[in-house]
Amino acid sequence: MLSMKDVNELAAALQMDEHELSRHLTEDEKAEWAFYRTSARQVTEVWRRVAEASTAHNYSQRQLGELLGMSKSTINGVIRGDRKTPVLNWHDAAKIANEFDLPGGADTFISALLPKENAQES
Repeated sequence: MLSMKDVNELAAALQMDEHELSRHLTEDEKAEWAFYRTSARQVTEVWRRVAEASTAHNYSQRQLGELLGMSKSTINGVIRGDRKTPVLNWHDAAKIANEFDLPGGADTFISALLPKENAQES
């Protein structure tokens, strides 16, 4: 638990309003964080789903890299499971879903991935 003194010091260091650090999250922010937590627990599986969607839409990993501002080698590494970063965030997932016109939106990439306390990736 942070004290208000801690919040004020953090806000000053980050050059932010202390209210911005202590306010409740909006529903959209809660959804984005829930997406990120699920994605972070299942990094390789989520990126493999992105790769499957890309392949289904004849979209190369080079094009995917351009869309997301990432190198092809970074994307390849995370899909293969050689890397655990970057974690796919909601904003990037939404870009991909929009590009492919996926009806499930960003959640397409995490659907059916239930949060598991002791989940281990292969």
